[in-house]
Amino acid sequence: MMSIKEMLEGYKAKKFSPVEVTREYINRTKRAKALNAFIELTEETALNQAKIAESRWSIGQAGKLEGIPLSYKDNIYVKGIPATSGSIIDRDFVPTENAPVIQKLQNEGAVMIGKTNMHEFAFGITNNNPFYGPARNPWNPDYISGGSSGGSAVSVAANLSAASIGTDTGGSIRIPASCCGLIGLKPTHGLINNSGTTLISWSMDHTGPIAKNTADLALVMEAMTNTSYTYENTTLKGWRIGIPSTYFTDRMEPEILEVYKDTLKKLEKLGALLFEVELPHAEEAGSLTFTVAMAEAGYVHRERIAENIDKYGNDVKAVMESSSAISAIEYINALTRKEQITAECLSQVFVGRNFRPLIL
Repeated sequence: MMSIKEMLEGYKAKKFSPVEVTREYINRTKRAKALNAFIELTEETALNQAKIAESRWSIGQAGKLEGIPLSYKDNIYVKGIPATSGSIIDRDFVPTENAPVIQKLQNEGAVMIGKTNMHEFAFGITNNNPFYGPARNPWNPDYISGGSSGGSAVSVAANLSAASIGTDTGGSIRIPASCCGLIGLKPTHGLINNSGTTLISWSMDHTGPIAKNTADLALVMEAMTNTSYTYENTTLKGWRIGIPSTYFTDRMEPEILEVYKDTLKKLEKLGALLFEVELPHAEEAGSLTFTVAMAEAGYVHRERIAENIDKYGNDVKAVMESSSAISAIEYINALTRKEQITAECLSQVFVGRNFRPLIL
């Protein structure tokens, strides 16, 4: 399938139309039901949006993603479309308004193919959903797709959508993107408005894109943020790139480590200056993440826990039941340490403390 840039150029040159492309994506999705990427295929909505996109191209008023088929994780609200969050508890929840990020994408002409499968309430990394079934990895259906935005990654990897919008607390965009051979971005916290989403953790949740390549990712980010992103540079001359010296490569499998090192060499060849950066307390940050996420999820889900605890899947139920065991002191201590570690990392990255040239 074409890249997003190629689609936009084809629309502009009238080589094909948004309706033709959208129909092809819908047909592909129907043929790929076994992958279970979608909780709901929004065929009628998609075709209506594609017709509008076709009209806007014809009068020269095309948006940044006019006629581009996207999919949205099912915890992100779209007006009039159920947002189950991968749970039977919310299967009848129908938002009355679009999430701000959805509204921006619609304003830029994006076409919604459907709402994607996910780990229940985004609290897991396998996407083995007990109610809607697993989203299956298109490279090997016996392998997990990763989660919690697993259906989003499957929809892109299997060419059922040009890109997808997911959410990420502790890896839920990046893990499925990695499992499915894609690029996933967890944007800077607060860059994209998270309202209109069933959250895990308001202090750590991010909304971001999954795409096949950096160019597509940049185009979707431009539509989501109204910011211009450079994605066609052939040189990185003068760029200073920090490379973590500890933790992140400690448990890499040898073949993955080799690919990682080859990537760093390519960055050097493009002119980048690589520096070792010590990111302190990385291991501690992992446990702090879980403490904060569990405490905030317990608050977000307090009514569901009180009324429907036995309707959660077993893995998520165990987390929700445990959330009340986190004391206020533990939660506040975790938030305080989070801010301290963040400040220390920023100090090293932006002030340049402890930078050492990286020797490959």
